[in-house]
Amino acid sequence: MRDVTFRAKRIDSYEWIYGNLEQGVNNSWKIKLDPFLDSCYDVHEKTIGQCLNFCDKDCNELYEGDIVTDTKNKSWKSEIVWTGFGFALDRPHPQEKSLSELICDTKRLKVLGNKFDNYDLLYGDFED
Repeated sequence: MRDVTFRAKRIDSYEWIYGNLEQGVNNSWKIKLDPFLDSCYDVHEKTIGQCLNFCDKDCNELYEGDIVTDTKNKSWKSEIVWTGFGFALDRPHPQEKSLSELICDTKRLKVLGNKFDNYDLLYGDFED
């Protein structure tokens, strides 16, 4: 069995941590940094994102919740989402490229940020 890496924001500091996801008591979630040590941290459930085990053109790992662009069409941006069946893009690509096709062409996909730290990349600034 292979480990699946997740990331999430810690409840106590709101910093990103990476590791194995575990369900805690009362439907809480934890990320364990090292499978051999007792280093578990409570995380915000809504920030949990699974690693796709692929990288963008700059060797940044791709995670659920990342905002990506196509380097050949920089005006297009999309979020990587889990559909229940697999990972996909939440906005259609202008040339109808799928996430898989963009990942296979390693020079095209670039991570711009994520929906938690860079909400404005997809939706603009918050308005009062």
